[in-house]
Amino acid sequence: MYLSSTIFKKNSRFLVNFALLVILYGCNSNLSKPPELLNQEEIIQSLNKNFQANKQIKVPNWWVSFNDLLLNELVNSTLKNNPDLSIAQSNLRLAKSQEELAARSFYPTLNADSSVSKPFAKQSAYSFGLSMAWETDLLGNKRLNQTIQGMEVATSGEQLADTQLALTAETARAYVSYRQARLNLSNTLGNIKDLNETLQLTQAKQKVGLGNGLDTAQAQLSLTQAQGRIPSLEANLQTQINLLARLTGITADALAVRLKPQQALPRLNQALPTAIPASALNQRPDIRMASARVKIESLKISSVQRSKYPELSLSGSLSWGAQNLEKLFDPVSLAKSWSIALGKALLDGGRNEQQVFAQQEAYAQAVQNYRKTLSTALEELANVVVSLQTINRQQATTRQALNQAKEAYHLSRSSYKVGATDFMSVLQAQQTIDSLENELTNLQGEQTQATISLYKAIGGVW
Repeated sequence: MYLSSTIFKKNSRFLVNFALLVILYGCNSNLSKPPELLNQEEIIQSLNKNFQANKQIKVPNWWVSFNDLLLNELVNSTLKNNPDLSIAQSNLRLAKSQEELAARSFYPTLNADSSVSKPFAKQSAYSFGLSMAWETDLLGNKRLNQTIQGMEVATSGEQLADTQLALTAETARAYVSYRQARLNLSNTLGNIKDLNETLQLTQAKQKVGLGNGLDTAQAQLSLTQAQGRIPSLEANLQTQINLLARLTGITADALAVRLKPQQALPRLNQALPTAIPASALNQRPDIRMASARVKIESLKISSVQRSKYPELSLSGSLSWGAQNLEKLFDPVSLAKSWSIALGKALLDGGRNEQQVFAQQEAYAQAVQNYRKTLSTALEELANVVVSLQTINRQQATTRQALNQAKEAYHLSRSSYKVGATDFMSVLQAQQTIDSLENELTNLQGEQTQATISLYKAIGGVW
C-alpha cells in the first residue's frame, strides 16, 4: 500500500492516522503486546542484569597462587602472543561492530543523485535530487535485534575468557610436566651415582676374593639399565619445551635457557577448599556462554515471528530539473514528494512458518548443548576432587614406603660389606628406592596438575 503527497496533498493528517489504524487493525490487538513477547521482555531485563558486568571479562590470575615467577612469566607470554587468543579477541571486536551496526539501523538514510543528458539535436537537461527513507521500528524488531547483538558481544567475551582459561591451564600443565621430568631425570642421575658406587664396591670385593663375578655383572647390568633411561627422559623434556614454545610464542632455544636451572615443582601457597558448592560452576565461561546462547536463540524465535507483521516506512524526496544549469535551483524547478508505505507479504509459500520451525530447532539444540556443557562441567569437577583425594592418600603411603626402603638399603649395604648378606638384597633395595622416588615425584606432579584442573573446573577462582 503506498500513499503519495502528489495525490493526497490536502489530507496528510488523515493519511497518517489512517495508516496507523490500518497497522493496528491488521495486526490485531495482540500486536502491541503479543503473549510470547511478554516473556521475551522479561528475558531481556534479566539479561541486562546478568551480562552488564560481563562486557569486559578477564580471567582471574589464578596461577600466581603457585608463587612461581617463571610460571607467571610464561603464562603472561601466552596471554600476549598466542594466536588462539588473537582470534578470540578479533571475534569479540567483530561482535561489537555488529552491535554498533544494529544500533545504526534506527537512523534514516539520505541519498543524493545528479545527472546531465544531451539528446541529439536537443537542448541539455540537468537534474539534482535528494531522497530520504526511514524504516520505522513500530513493533520493536530493531530494538530486539540490538538486544540480541548486545548479547552476542557478551557471548564473544565469554568465549575469549574460556580461551584464556584453557590456554593458561595448558601452559601451567606443560610447565609442571617439564619440572616433573627434570626431577625424574635428577632422581635417575642420583640413582646412577649410587649404582656406580655399588659397582665399585662389588669390584673391590672381587679383587680381594670376597666377592664373585656374578655380583659385579648384576651391578653392571643395573647401572646400564639406569643409564638407558636417560635419553627418553631428555626427549620428554624437549617435548615439553616445544609445547611451551607453541603456547607462549617464545623460541625453544630461549626457553631451554630459561628453564635450565633446577627448580622444585610449583606448590600452592594456600589450602584447597574442603567443599566446593555447585554454584561455583556459574563462574565457568563455557557455562555462561551456553546459557546465553539459549537466551539468544529464544529471542531469535520472537524476531522471526515478528517478521510476519506489516512494516511501515516513510520516505520523501526533493528534485530539481532544468534545461539551463543556471536555473537548476530556481524555485520553479523544484518538485517535492513524500510517501508512507505499509507492506506485508500476503503469500510467502509457508517460508515464515519454516523459519519459525528452524529457529525453534536451533533453540532446542542450544538447550541440549547447555545441558551437555553443564553435565561435562559437573563430571570434570567430580573427577578432579576424587583425583586430589586419591593422590593425597597415595603420597602419604609412598613417603612412608620410601623412608622404609632407604633404611633397608643402608642395612643391606652394611651387611653386604661384612659378608652377612648377598648382593641381591642391596640391589633390590636400590631399585626399590629408585622406583619410589620416581613415584613420589610423579604423585607431586599429579597433585599440582590436579590443582590446575580444579582451578579450570571452577572458572579460575574459588
